[in-house]
Amino acid sequence: MFLPSPRGLASADLQAERRAMLETEPSAQPLRRYLDALRTRRPSHHIPDFDPADGGSTARVLLLFTSPTAGSDDREGGSGFVSVDNDDDTSENLWNLRDEADLGEHVLTWNVVPWHHEGETPTTLDQRQGAGELRRLLPLMPNLVTVVLGGTIARNAWTTLVEPFVPIRDLTVIPSWQTAPKAVNLTGKRNTVLAAFTRARHIVR
Repeated sequence: MFLPSPRGLASADLQAERRAMLETEPSAQPLRRYLDALRTRRPSHHIPDFDPADGGSTARVLLLFTSPTAGSDDREGGSGFVSVDNDDDTSENLWNLRDEADLGEHVLTWNVVPWHHEGETPTTLDQRQGAGELRRLLPLMPNLVTVVLGGTIARNAWTTLVEPFVPIRDLTVIPSWQTAPKAVNLTGKRNTVLAAFTRARHIVR
Protein backbone atom coordinates (compact mmCIF):
# COMPACT_ATOMS: atom_id res chain seq x y z
CA MET A 1 0.00 0.00 0.00
CA PHE A 2 2.12 2.83 -1.33
CA LEU A 3 -0.65 5.32 -2.02
CA PRO A 4 -2.19 7.78 0.49
CA SER A 5 -5.81 7.08 -0.48
CA PRO A 6 -7.90 4.39 -2.20
CA ARG A 7 -8.76 4.06 -5.90
CA GLY A 8 -5.32 5.28 -7.00
CA LEU A 9 -5.30 3.06 -10.08
CA ALA A 10 -8.09 5.12 -11.58
CA SER A 11 -5.13 7.17 -12.84
CA ALA A 12 -3.70 6.02 -16.17
CA ASP A 13 -0.32 7.45 -15.13
CA LEU A 14 -0.27 5.34 -11.98
CA GLN A 15 -1.31 2.29 -13.97
CA ALA A 16 1.68 2.89 -16.27
CA GLU A 17 4.00 3.23 -13.26
CA ARG A 18 2.69 -0.03 -11.83
CA ARG A 19 3.13 -1.72 -15.21
CA ALA A 20 6.76 -0.59 -15.33
CA MET A 21 7.24 -1.77 -11.75
CA LEU A 22 5.98 -5.20 -12.78
CA GLU A 23 9.02 -5.50 -15.06
CA THR A 24 11.60 -4.53 -12.44
CA GLU A 25 10.41 -5.41 -8.92
CA PRO A 26 12.40 -8.52 -7.84
CA SER A 27 9.63 -10.02 -5.69
CA ALA A 28 7.22 -9.85 -8.65
CA GLN A 29 9.34 -11.96 -11.01
CA PRO A 30 8.51 -15.46 -9.65
CA LEU A 31 4.83 -14.55 -9.80
CA ARG A 32 5.15 -13.20 -13.35
CA ARG A 33 6.61 -16.52 -14.42
CA TYR A 34 3.79 -18.33 -12.61
CA LEU A 35 1.23 -16.20 -14.47
CA ASP A 36 2.93 -16.78 -17.81
CA ALA A 37 2.58 -20.52 -17.25
CA LEU A 38 -0.99 -20.16 -15.98
CA ARG A 39 -2.03 -18.18 -19.05
CA THR A 40 -0.47 -20.86 -21.24
CA ARG A 41 -2.47 -23.53 -19.41
CA ARG A 42 -5.69 -21.46 -19.51
CA PRO A 43 -5.56 -19.55 -22.81
CA SER A 44 -9.31 -18.90 -22.90
CA HIS A 45 -9.33 -17.10 -19.54
CA HIS A 46 -8.64 -13.43 -18.88
CA ILE A 47 -6.32 -13.25 -15.86
CA PRO A 48 -5.15 -9.96 -14.31
CA ASP A 49 -1.62 -9.51 -13.02
CA PHE A 50 -0.41 -9.55 -9.46
CA ASP A 51 0.17 -6.04 -8.14
CA PRO A 52 3.96 -5.50 -8.02
CA ALA A 53 3.42 -3.01 -5.17
CA ASP A 54 2.19 -5.95 -3.08
CA GLY A 55 4.49 -8.31 -1.22
CA GLY A 56 5.02 -10.63 -4.17
CA SER A 57 6.96 -13.81 -3.52
CA THR A 58 8.23 -12.38 -0.21
CA ALA A 59 4.72 -11.79 1.19
CA ARG A 60 4.02 -12.98 4.71
CA VAL A 61 0.25 -12.53 4.53
CA LEU A 62 -2.02 -13.83 1.77
CA LEU A 63 -5.44 -12.21 1.51
CA LEU A 64 -7.43 -14.78 -0.44
CA PHE A 65 -10.77 -13.79 -1.94
CA THR A 66 -13.11 -15.34 -4.51
CA SER A 67 -12.31 -13.81 -7.91
CA PRO A 68 -11.01 -10.56 -9.46
CA THR A 69 -13.01 -7.37 -8.93
CA ALA A 70 -14.42 -5.25 -11.74
CA GLY A 71 -11.64 -2.71 -11.24
CA SER A 72 -9.03 -5.26 -12.33
CA ASP A 73 -10.57 -5.89 -15.76
CA ASP A 74 -8.55 -3.93 -18.32
CA ARG A 75 -11.03 -4.94 -21.04
CA GLU A 76 -13.54 -2.69 -19.26
CA GLY A 77 -11.25 0.20 -18.33
CA GLY A 78 -9.80 -1.41 -15.21
CA SER A 79 -6.17 -1.57 -14.15
CA GLY A 80 -5.24 -5.10 -15.21
CA PHE A 81 -4.01 -5.82 -11.65
CA VAL A 82 -5.41 -7.56 -8.61
CA SER A 83 -4.84 -4.58 -6.36
CA VAL A 84 -6.07 -2.85 -3.22
CA ASP A 85 -5.66 0.34 -5.26
CA ASN A 86 -8.26 -0.54 -7.90
CA ASP A 87 -11.09 1.82 -8.74
CA ASP A 88 -14.08 -0.14 -7.42
CA ASP A 89 -16.09 -0.30 -4.20
CA THR A 90 -14.75 -3.68 -3.07
CA SER A 91 -11.13 -2.56 -3.43
CA GLU A 92 -11.87 0.73 -1.68
CA ASN A 93 -13.34 -1.18 1.26
CA LEU A 94 -10.27 -3.42 1.30
CA TRP A 95 -7.98 -0.38 1.27
CA ASN A 96 -9.84 1.28 4.15
CA LEU A 97 -9.95 -1.84 6.29
CA ARG A 98 -6.27 -2.59 5.74
CA ASP A 99 -5.45 1.01 6.56
CA GLU A 100 -7.53 0.86 9.74
CA ALA A 101 -5.80 -2.37 10.77
CA ASP A 102 -2.37 -0.96 9.81
CA LEU A 103 -1.84 -3.97 7.54
CA GLY A 104 0.18 -2.20 4.91
CA GLU A 105 3.25 -4.32 4.18
CA HIS A 106 4.24 -7.90 3.41
CA VAL A 107 0.78 -8.65 1.95
CA LEU A 108 -0.32 -10.29 -1.29
CA THR A 109 -3.92 -10.12 -2.46
CA TRP A 110 -5.10 -12.94 -4.70
CA ASN A 111 -8.16 -15.04 -5.52
CA VAL A 112 -9.23 -18.67 -5.50
CA VAL A 113 -10.45 -18.17 -9.07
CA PRO A 114 -7.79 -15.93 -10.63
CA TRP A 115 -9.66 -15.22 -13.86
CA HIS A 116 -12.74 -13.17 -14.70
CA HIS A 117 -15.84 -15.33 -15.05
CA GLU A 118 -19.43 -15.04 -16.20
CA GLY A 119 -22.07 -14.29 -13.59
CA GLU A 120 -21.78 -13.13 -10.01
CA THR A 121 -20.44 -16.41 -8.62
CA PRO A 122 -17.80 -18.67 -10.19
CA THR A 123 -18.92 -22.14 -11.15
CA THR A 124 -17.92 -25.23 -9.21
CA LEU A 125 -15.56 -26.09 -12.09
CA ASP A 126 -13.96 -22.63 -11.90
CA GLN A 127 -13.46 -23.06 -8.17
CA ARG A 128 -11.93 -26.50 -8.54
CA GLN A 129 -9.61 -25.42 -11.35
CA GLY A 130 -8.68 -22.19 -9.58
CA ALA A 131 -7.83 -24.06 -6.38
CA GLY A 132 -5.55 -26.33 -8.39
CA GLU A 133 -3.71 -23.29 -9.69
CA LEU A 134 -3.47 -21.90 -6.16
CA ARG A 135 -1.73 -25.09 -5.07
CA ARG A 136 0.97 -24.29 -7.64
CA LEU A 137 1.34 -20.74 -6.30
CA LEU A 138 1.85 -21.42 -2.60
CA PRO A 139 5.35 -22.97 -2.90
CA LEU A 140 6.52 -19.70 -4.51
CA MET A 141 5.85 -17.86 -1.22
CA PRO A 142 8.38 -19.28 1.27
CA ASN A 143 7.88 -16.51 3.84
CA LEU A 144 4.12 -16.96 4.08
CA VAL A 145 2.89 -17.30 7.67
CA THR A 146 -0.77 -16.20 7.53
CA VAL A 147 -3.69 -16.71 5.15
CA VAL A 148 -6.87 -14.67 5.56
CA LEU A 149 -9.81 -16.36 3.84
CA GLY A 150 -12.20 -13.73 2.54
CA GLY A 151 -15.64 -15.25 2.23
CA THR A 152 -17.41 -18.60 2.01
CA ILE A 153 -15.96 -19.67 -1.34
CA ALA A 154 -12.39 -18.95 -0.22
CA ARG A 155 -12.93 -20.80 3.06
CA ASN A 156 -14.48 -23.85 1.41
CA ALA A 157 -11.90 -23.99 -1.37
CA TRP A 158 -9.03 -23.76 1.09
CA THR A 159 -10.32 -26.45 3.45
CA THR A 160 -11.43 -28.94 0.79
CA LEU A 161 -9.34 -28.26 -2.34
CA VAL A 162 -6.07 -26.72 -1.16
CA GLU A 163 -5.06 -27.61 2.38
CA PRO A 164 -5.49 -31.40 2.06
CA PHE A 165 -3.21 -31.52 -1.00
CA VAL A 166 -0.41 -29.11 -0.12
CA PRO A 167 2.32 -29.67 2.49
CA ILE A 168 1.32 -26.66 4.56
CA ARG A 169 3.92 -25.10 6.79
CA ASP A 170 2.99 -23.62 10.16
CA LEU A 171 0.41 -21.29 8.67
CA THR A 172 -2.14 -19.39 10.70
CA VAL A 173 -5.39 -19.51 8.73
CA ILE A 174 -7.92 -16.81 9.64
CA PRO A 175 -11.53 -17.02 8.41
CA SER A 176 -13.04 -13.73 7.36
CA TRP A 177 -15.41 -12.18 4.81
CA GLN A 178 -15.17 -10.49 1.45
CA THR A 179 -14.93 -6.71 1.30
CA ALA A 180 -17.76 -6.26 -1.20
CA PRO A 181 -20.27 -3.65 -0.03
CA LYS A 182 -23.00 -6.21 0.63
CA ALA A 183 -20.69 -7.83 3.19
CA VAL A 184 -18.89 -4.96 4.89
CA ASN A 185 -22.01 -2.80 5.04
CA LEU A 186 -23.14 -5.26 7.70
CA THR A 187 -21.51 -4.15 10.97
CA GLY A 188 -20.82 -7.67 12.22
CA LYS A 189 -19.04 -8.74 9.04
CA ARG A 190 -17.05 -5.52 8.82
CA ASN A 191 -15.85 -6.00 12.36
CA THR A 192 -14.86 -9.59 11.58
CA VAL A 193 -12.78 -8.48 8.59
CA LEU A 194 -11.12 -5.74 10.62
CA ALA A 195 -10.34 -8.19 13.43
CA ALA A 196 -8.88 -10.68 10.92
CA PHE A 197 -6.62 -8.04 9.37
CA THR A 198 -5.54 -6.81 12.80
CA ARG A 199 -4.72 -10.35 13.89
CA ALA A 200 -2.68 -10.90 10.72
CA ARG A 201 -0.76 -7.68 11.36
CA HIS A 202 0.10 -8.77 14.90
CA ILE A 203 1.32 -12.15 13.66
CA VAL A 204 3.75 -10.72 11.11
CA ARG A 205 5.19 -8.01 13.34
